[in-house]
Amino acid sequence: MPPWGAALALLLAALALLGLLAPRLRRSGRRAVGVKTLPGARGQDDDEEVDGGGPTDQFSDGREPLPGGCCLICKPSALAQCLLRALRRSAALKPGPRSWLSGPHLQTLCHFILPVGPGPELAREYLQLADDGLVALDWVVGPCTRGRRVTNAGGLPAVLLVIPNAWGRLTRNVLGLCMLALERGYYPVIFHRRGHYGCPLVSPRLQSFGDPSDLKEAVTYIRFRHPAAPLFAVSEGSGSALLLSYLGECGSSSYVTGAACVSPVLRCREWFEAGLPWPYERGFLLQQKIALGRANPTTEETLPWQPRAHSVQGQHAVIWLNCHSFHPKMATTNADLGTSWRLRYATALEETVDTDKLFRSHSLREFEETLFCHTKSFPLSWDTYWDRNDPLRDVDEVAVPVLCICSADDPVCGPPDHTLPTELFHSNPYFFLLLSRHGGHCGFLRHQPLPAWSHEVILENFRALAEFFRTEERMKGLSRRRASFLGGRRRWGPLQKREVSPSSNLEGIFNWKRSYTR
Repeated sequence: MPPWGAALALLLAALALLGLLAPRLRRSGRRAVGVKTLPGARGQDDDEEVDGGGPTDQFSDGREPLPGGCCLICKPSALAQCLLRALRRSAALKPGPRSWLSGPHLQTLCHFILPVGPGPELAREYLQLADDGLVALDWVVGPCTRGRRVTNAGGLPAVLLVIPNAWGRLTRNVLGLCMLALERGYYPVIFHRRGHYGCPLVSPRLQSFGDPSDLKEAVTYIRFRHPAAPLFAVSEGSGSALLLSYLGECGSSSYVTGAACVSPVLRCREWFEAGLPWPYERGFLLQQKIALGRANPTTEETLPWQPRAHSVQGQHAVIWLNCHSFHPKMATTNADLGTSWRLRYATALEETVDTDKLFRSHSLREFEETLFCHTKSFPLSWDTYWDRNDPLRDVDEVAVPVLCICSADDPVCGPPDHTLPTELFHSNPYFFLLLSRHGGHCGFLRHQPLPAWSHEVILENFRALAEFFRTEERMKGLSRRRASFLGGRRRWGPLQKREVSPSSNLEGIFNWKRSYTR
């Protein structure tokens, strides 16, 4: 194990120990964004979960009870009724035996710390962007099971676009969702930003928190490969800002049929400014630095693939399958980490970013502000940065159903009555909030070997959406055919009453000429 791996393991072990001391930390330690003491708000762990009960009293108005202590918050509509019926039939929400993983910190830490395991088989493609940057697409190609189900009856299998968190870590839940989706007949593909998860950083530019420009080009390429297949999208945690920004900017031209966000960070600026509980703040900050360090070139290894090029809607998109994989060596102390990364990025980021300050940052806000606001070429203010990167800046333009799965005991995002804009779900017919009592941050774990129940809910939601849209299309087709038939009867009625209908008068009735039929 490399030295930095031992340091990360020690930090994660400390996080697990602190998770066991969660009640004391919640009283005396630093609080999450917007936390304030509510009467009876933290006595829920001792309450019995009642089938159909909701998480908090703050959401008693306009919510629909669901099994397992969950509730659905949305604006009433035909689509909402379809989703509600699917959720009430879902076996994933049925209450089961209480698990030792029911604590929010254990749910969160197990999700981020536990080893991924064998995982799925991935086929990587590097997509060269318009500014010569690189993003990676990992297509899940195996293992394939014999009892694979198809998502669309009589149609092509759907493509499932998965966006991990903004820290560049591929978690066990993301891979579990991909394997379950592959079993259900989807084509899962994981989108990796510039410099994340082994994607080389070949230009001095990273993708900001809510900038969907790289995702737009990736979706264009996915549509080029599967032009007739439906496209669904799922995001995890802080990665939801990228998905929501894309859906808002593209509107009805997003090519997406339906989307889901697991534990999304919706009020991002307040989240950065208030800060996280310090164990999570330090862990996520260290993960970001490690992700950037992995993307920097130190030693070259040729991958056993050949390059090929594609033309996507008139633009030349090169899929680099013969690139370089970089594995930097990292020290254990914070000072050595900062020195090591600073030296490696001297040629790549020194022209635009103060690398010394960047790799010595002590908070997520300081890291984000240094990397994207305090640049040497185009400096921005903190206000301007969030005007351009707030995931809800174009929320009124979203034109596809979005299901947000959140937990009332999320230790990273904070309490839902301060971090979730419930007015959005009450007023926008495209947004649905599934709120549960327990689950932590992106956890929602159950007894092994069962996958996270959020995976089942997401795929069942997409299946209900596909059936709903097919039914709507059939109804529209019947309405058009009926209108055409009745219109034909109304048009021919006066003609049948005419006593004389010479051929010379046909030109006044129809707009075609004889030469058109020759």
